[in-house]
Amino acid sequence: MKAFLSHNSKDKYFASEISFKLIEQGIDVWLDKWEIFAGESLTDKISKGIKEVNVFIIIMTPNSMNSNWVKEELRMALNKRVQSPDFKIIPILYEPCAVHEFLKDYVYIDWMDKNIDGFSELIKSIKKISLKPHFDPEYPSVQIQFERVDYLI
Repeated sequence: MKAFLSHNSKDKYFASEISFKLIEQGIDVWLDKWEIFAGESLTDKISKGIKEVNVFIIIMTPNSMNSNWVKEELRMALNKRVQSPDFKIIPILYEPCAVHEFLKDYVYIDWMDKNIDGFSELIKSIKKISLKPHFDPEYPSVQIQFERVDYLI
C-alpha cells in the first residue's frame, strides 16, 4: 500500500507529520520532498507518483485549495479514480477553507473536530477497517422477544 500526500508547501510540517505516522503503520508514502530531486521535472515525477499509489490524500487548507500544483495533482488523481475504481481519494480538512468542487462528493476527515482522532480515521479509511460489530444471523448475540399488547379505548 502506498499513499500520495498532496499539500501546499506552507503546510509541509503537517504533511511530514502525517507521512512519518503512516510509515510507522506500514504504509509507504509519496511525499514531494522525499521523491523529487534537483534537475528533475516536477510534472513528470508527480504524474509518475500518482500512477504508482493506491491512495491519494489531499490536505485541505486555504493554501492548498488555492494552489495550482495541488489542483493539478487533484486533476491527475480524479482521472486515475475514473480509470481505477479501487483507487481511493481521501480529503483531510485541516483548516477551514472553500472545498474544491470535485472534492465535495467525497467524505472527508475533519481534522479540526476535537471529538475524533484524525489519524485513526485516516488509517481506518486507508485500510478500510470497519467499526461495524460482527453479525452472524445463526448466533445472534441479543435475543429479542416480542409480546402482543392490545389497547382498549
